[in-house]
Amino acid sequence: MRTSRIRTLLPTLAAPLLVLALTGCGGNDDDAPAGDSSGSPDRADGPVDFDDSAQIDAAVPEGIDPCALLSEEEVAAAVGQEVARVDGPREEFLGIHCDWYYPTDLGEMPATLTVWQGDDFYSPDAPGAEVTGFEPVSGLGDTAHRWPAGQGVCTVIFKHGEYVAQVLTTGAGDDSCITLARVVDERLSA
Repeated sequence: MRTSRIRTLLPTLAAPLLVLALTGCGGNDDDAPAGDSSGSPDRADGPVDFDDSAQIDAAVPEGIDPCALLSEEEVAAAVGQEVARVDGPREEFLGIHCDWYYPTDLGEMPATLTVWQGDDFYSPDAPGAEVTGFEPVSGLGDTAHRWPAGQGVCTVIFKHGEYVAQVLTTGAGDDSCITLARVVDERLSA
């Protein structure tokens, strides 16, 4: 069924897939690791090569449970719907990932949180950023960017010390991801 396939793919491919689907534009980045929603960092020495298993293991933050960084009540308040179920924590996108599912007019959608260890995962300037126009967000983490409001998907990525976190919500309001990211930022400080 098409709707369930979209719901399955959405948290897996996150913002980059949505950008490509909504704009009809795309490119081929053979250096990007499969399933990585953050893209390749734009660095002077080229993209990070995640073929080395030591680098991959170093990206997965130890002692971080994204499902414990947000409560069901906090997610429900931010998205305006009761949380139907939680999936995670699990290793995904070379980090730790959690989904909170809630009903929308389009069916069940997730609020997602992915946490990585290492600056290489902070990449709002990755390929495709010129299409999405990621905008700076003040007062969140060490630095933060969001996908522009008004597109039905709220995505924010921010650095907090050695961690990078990405929060995504769909059909839940333009600032729902920012609200949740501020809670995560505060908890990472504790």
